[in-house]
Order: sequence, then C-alpha cells, then structure tokens
Amino acid sequence: MRLLYLSYLTVAFSAFTTPLKSESPELLFDRDIRPILADKCYFCHGPDAEHQEGDLRLDLEDHAMAVIKPGDPNASELIARIMATDDSQMPPKDAKKELTDDEIS
Repeated sequence: MRLLYLSYLTVAFSAFTTPLKSESPELLFDRDIRPILADKCYFCHGPDAEHQEGDLRLDLEDHAMAVIKPGDPNASELIARIMATDDSQMPPKDAKKELTDDEIS
C-alpha cells in the first residue's frame, strides 16, 4: 500500500501541472502534495525552525525536490525513508502519523 502512495508522490512531483493522462485530473503540488506533506511531515520538516530536523524543509518545493527524484522512486531519499523498516523510517512510528488508505491510493 505504501508503494502506491510513494509512486503517487513521485509522479506528482514530476508533473505538478501536467495531466498524467488525458482523462486524468491535473496534479498540482499545492493542492495534491503539499497537504499530505503538511499533515505528515511539517512538524519536523516545516517552516518552524525550532522543530526542524535534518536540515530538511518539505514545505518549500525546491527543498522537497532535493529528496525526491521524479520518475525514479528507487533514487528518491523521501521514498527510501518512507519505506524503511528501521529507525530511519519517516514519519517515525512514535510520531503517530501513519498514512491513511486515501493517501496511499
């Protein structure tokens, strides 16, 4: 299930304003991706410098793209961290920010 979510993120970041298919709705960073990142990632990777971890801000598109490789999920650090099963997993289990079925699909 998480792989579907990760694939969605990868595709979405590679085509913020380009339809995936002619019949697909347009994917936009601000509308489709930013809300997921805001809910799951911004506490530690958002604009609040007091809580920032790992010198990574995901609220800024250009910073987010530093850990996302559009079209190549295997090279994306964000995807590697979401798929991790060790202490490097993001979001961390103790954050209680699990992905919902809607976010995954």
